[in-house]
Amino acid sequence: MATKAEKAFMNKMAEFGCVVCRWHEAVDDLPRSNLHHIRDKTGMGKKDKDIIPLCHYHHQGKEGIHTIGKQTWEEKYGKQRDLREKLLKEIG
Repeated sequence: MATKAEKAFMNKMAEFGCVVCRWHEAVDDLPRSNLHHIRDKTGMGKKDKDIIPLCHYHHQGKEGIHTIGKQTWEEKYGKQRDLREKLLKEIG
């Protein structure tokens, strides 16, 4: 179960909006985002605590990482961990 501080941090990330829409699509009115777990260091059924905010379209929609696949998605939008590092620098 997430601590109060972890919940506040996750809420801050979700409110930031989709990193793809913000940095690649230059969308002005960002919708609240879902939190996508970066799953490159976990086994089956386990979630990494490293997350990035993605809108439905870039998470599970037509251009979503779960739809077009990690490799294609990262070729289009950048490595998930790089996006997370940029996000952390921006939100503090």
